[in-house]
Amino acid sequence: MHWITLVLLLGAAVPGVEAPSREAGPADGSTAAPAEADALLLRALLLLYSGADGPARAPGAAGLGALGDARAVGPLVQASTDRSLSVRTAALRALARYPTPEAQRALRRAATESDEPQLSKLAVESLAEQGPSGGAVLLQLAGDESASEEVRSLALTRTRERFPELLAAAPPPSDSSGRGLAIVAGALFGSYTLAAIGNLGANQGGPAIGAAGGVLVGGGAALLLTQKVPLSRAQAGTIASAGGWGLATGLVVGALTDPHPSSATVTSLGLVGELAGLVPALVLRDWISLSGGDVFFANIAGLTAVSIAAGSLLYLPPRDDVRPGLALTMGAGLVGLGLGAGYARHLHFDTDAQFAVPIGALLGGFLANDLTLALTSPGSPSRVRRQGGAWLLGPGLGAIAAGAFSQFPPGLTVNDELGIAAGAMLTRFAFGGATRLLTGTETSDEGASAAALVVGGLVSGRLLPHTRLDGSRLLLGSIGASWGLWQGLGFAAWHDQRHPQATLSSADTGAVARLGFGLGGLLGIALVPATQVGAGQGAAAFTTGAWALWLAHWASVAGDSSTSTLLLADLIASDAGLAAGALAVSPLFRVPPAAIGVASLYGATGSALF
Repeated sequence: MHWITLVLLLGAAVPGVEAPSREAGPADGSTAAPAEADALLLRALLLLYSGADGPARAPGAAGLGALGDARAVGPLVQASTDRSLSVRTAALRALARYPTPEAQRALRRAATESDEPQLSKLAVESLAEQGPSGGAVLLQLAGDESASEEVRSLALTRTRERFPELLAAAPPPSDSSGRGLAIVAGALFGSYTLAAIGNLGANQGGPAIGAAGGVLVGGGAALLLTQKVPLSRAQAGTIASAGGWGLATGLVVGALTDPHPSSATVTSLGLVGELAGLVPALVLRDWISLSGGDVFFANIAGLTAVSIAAGSLLYLPPRDDVRPGLALTMGAGLVGLGLGAGYARHLHFDTDAQFAVPIGALLGGFLANDLTLALTSPGSPSRVRRQGGAWLLGPGLGAIAAGAFSQFPPGLTVNDELGIAAGAMLTRFAFGGATRLLTGTETSDEGASAAALVVGGLVSGRLLPHTRLDGSRLLLGSIGASWGLWQGLGFAAWHDQRHPQATLSSADTGAVARLGFGLGGLLGIALVPATQVGAGQGAAAFTTGAWALWLAHWASVAGDSSTSTLLLADLIASDAGLAAGALAVSPLFRVPPAAIGVASLYGATGSALF
């Protein structure tokens, strides 16, 4: 498609062929001489469609913007959806010089549909540079609920700054994107409010009746409110968060009043806390300067602080009076909420960085768990309690570390982050299993797992982009891990059948399985950069090995072989089939992977029929 566009534009620039009109030139009215413009257009198009990497092609899009030729709009619109972030950025910036309907449609589409927040904001800025026609699009964008709240807010701000006459002629669009969240929050808060009131009476069914009625009353009130008063997603999120944290604080305060407080006291103080959070947030909703993302981040920060505080307390000896722990945990949550709200605007999380946070939480949980088990004797009564604390403390610290790391360049893609996580976890499995088999002790196993997790993650990060978990590495790593798992479990089963008086324990069997899984996955990932093996070749080799396993198994069953002989034949045949498949698709024989796939399809069909 790109080359068709290029050929058409090249033809339009050849002398003797009528060129499209240049009436829609740049916003500043500058034009180049026709012959010079044709030459510059050709040069920019050749660079843009050269097939090189994105950073090398981006100057082509920038050149089209500087040229000011109406014929550049079509290629720039196409480039605004290019696979390269550099090219898309240059194209959106260049479209600012072409105030045409086609360019404005492309900019509005980028503002509402782009997965990169910085590109959405760049599209808004480009529209703001196009004059009154761009301002009209900005005003429409400010009321487009399909756009993010940040984009709508920026579009309205730029309209107020540069095109106040548009707002004088028409009122600014109302933002009702928070209506759904407000109705849900209203139903929940209304349910709790009437349930708490019902709990004060003598009727045992009062709380249930109040809860059911509160859903209707609270949800209905929120529905009526949002019909008359615009409520953005950020405002609704702030109001719901204030009510939720106020309710939680009130419940904790109620629990602190006595070692054994009554339910009426706890629920009543919870109601007081809920109102103390809701009423100010409702009154001050028009002064809320946080975006929806800021509110979400603040809540995550508060919950992370709760997780860290609760996990830390579980490492301490248990106490009969849990009230100090409740107070500390609630206080930590409120501090985290405040810090998150205060620093949210100063932090930047793109799409990939947002994915890094859960990965950091996962790795942090495993690391804290491994270290805790390694440092706690297996017979200790506090072992289980501390392990629970590790899975609260570790994910919180891991999420914070990943979020802090994502603020600094270079930015990592999702595949980079998955590659680091895969390297860390596979190394953990392999070295932990090997250490268990060599030492036979659980504490050594857990210590080696913790060290391997850190080393594997650091090495995987250092080896980027060779460890990037893209399509080929993901498939081959999965094949290698599953094959290693089968080999480990198969060998353990064969050993137990061969030596019934010296069977492996469940822990040793698990160690063999972890060792095979980890080594197989690491080998599969390493094959891609080391041997340039593609996904199709890996799938073909795996299929051949699977068929060899299937045929050898049923041949052994037909021959009435012993279980140990059957398992050994399965292990040898599957490995031989895998090796034969890899050899067949190698440069030595060059069997097309598709041919093996077709043969496998026919074989599977025949097996299903019989």
